[in-house]
Amino acid sequence: MWSRVVSILFLCHTVVSSLCQSHSKVDSISRLIRESKVSSESSPDNGLKLAFEAMSSAKEEGLDSLLGQVNVAISFSYGYSADYSKSAEHSFEAIRIARIYHDTVTLMDAFNNLGIDFLYQDQYDTSEDYFRQVIDLAVATKDSLRWAHALNNLGLIKSYQGYSQEELTLYNQAKEIFNWIEDFEGYANTIMNIGTVHTELAQYDLADAHYTKALRLFEELAYASAICHTLQSMAENAQLDNRKKEAESLAQKALKVALENLYAQDVLYTYDLLHKINTELSDYEQAYQYLTLHSNLKDSLFNLQKSEQINMLQSRYEADQKEAQIKILTAENELSELSLKKEARERWIIIISALLILLLCIYVLIISYKRYKLKNDLLARETDNLRLKIKGILEGNIDAMGVSLEVMNTSIEDPLSEREFEILSLALTDVSNSEIAEKTFVSVNTVKYHLKNIYEKLGVSNRKEAMQFALRSTRQES
Repeated sequence: MWSRVVSILFLCHTVVSSLCQSHSKVDSISRLIRESKVSSESSPDNGLKLAFEAMSSAKEEGLDSLLGQVNVAISFSYGYSADYSKSAEHSFEAIRIARIYHDTVTLMDAFNNLGIDFLYQDQYDTSEDYFRQVIDLAVATKDSLRWAHALNNLGLIKSYQGYSQEELTLYNQAKEIFNWIEDFEGYANTIMNIGTVHTELAQYDLADAHYTKALRLFEELAYASAICHTLQSMAENAQLDNRKKEAESLAQKALKVALENLYAQDVLYTYDLLHKINTELSDYEQAYQYLTLHSNLKDSLFNLQKSEQINMLQSRYEADQKEAQIKILTAENELSELSLKKEARERWIIIISALLILLLCIYVLIISYKRYKLKNDLLARETDNLRLKIKGILEGNIDAMGVSLEVMNTSIEDPLSEREFEILSLALTDVSNSEIAEKTFVSVNTVKYHLKNIYEKLGVSNRKEAMQFALRSTRQES
């Protein structure tokens, strides 16, 4: 009995240990994903490095359900590097995986990344479509956080399009949601965006009020990057409002935060801002110093980024080399099979095509022969008919010409009577009026009277013209 109890306890311990170990691996990968996203803003290359590390771990552990969020993180980093094609590639891969695992959160994050990528490429309609898909999913799943972020992003689109009032409406909607769910970081970001709109509208006091409120919230959250960006916006607002000294003081504070936290891009931006402010203050010596610092740092960052990219590519190459070799061999094998199938298919296509061409030629020959035979038969028949007509004309036989009372009457308005047609038929045989009178048992004058009426009806004046009229009637009927 005790041995059975010990076995059960051991089994339970094994299962619990396995679950804990799996949970620990998921946590480790999730942590790498979070760190990648945070790092991407200041160092996209480092963000990519962490994201690919998370991908490698997820594949090793067989945690394919996490690959969707990993691809979102990779897309996020590429987006900050302005490599929008690669960013979109990984977003679409994230969407594919998310649909397999019914992962709505990953689906929304991937749509959001695509919206941002297309926004920065000035494809506003496409961008808006992706953000609205995020809103639809967020509303359906009651994900207020992503709903608010999507509204905020739609506001950015309206900003680029120059629709300030629509932009403010969207920001205010996002602000209310952030406030309701007590997401103070999102709330502060939206307030800062509202301040930017007021700066663009030259409403500098309103802008200051919103920046000041956002700065206070960011300081409470100890969000150094946001503090730096807010101070930069406040400095630009003061500069536009012709408060040059205040603008310089705010820019100096922004520079201090950027330097303390090693935000290289923000340091670079603030150097440029201070250069412009000091130029407007006519302090050309200071302006020159900041311009020099800006130029030196820009060159240094460029070289550093290239070095980091080379190192990252090298590590990725080494990690993926074996996998690539396997893929190449598999691809070569598949290509060989496809080539064989293609050759067989091409042979069949050639054989079938040749047979079809042969059948077509036979068909054409048969049709041509039938047409030739039919044409000859018709020609022979027409020749025989023509011979009969010619013979009838020479003999003066109107019946041989194919002229009938009905045919004649179809060509004239006032129809001939049977008696008139009989006299006309005899007249066309070139006999005299006296002979016509004898054959019809009437007087010569009666014959002349009938011929006069016949000529009037036919619109002719003599027998020759009457003959021509009869021939034309025959041809028209044919």
